[in-house]
Amino acid sequence: MIGITPLFKISDRISIPIDLSYIANFRQHYDYGGTVVNENGDSVTGGFLNFTIGLNFSIGESRTYADWY
Repeated sequence: MIGITPLFKISDRISIPIDLSYIANFRQHYDYGGTVVNENGDSVTGGFLNFTIGLNFSIGESRTYADWY
């Protein structure tokens, strides 16, 4: 698994996290639905790419948050 997760500051209380990850399986006998990939027992290599974007709100009385140090 390898990825990157930058955090973009919009204001002192709002930020946008973005995650991009690639997950690889070097010996895979079943697909993601649980079905056997190859009937003769050989394994295959598989992987998938994941992209996530979010919105963070910081609440509380502090003016500076740990994300911005």
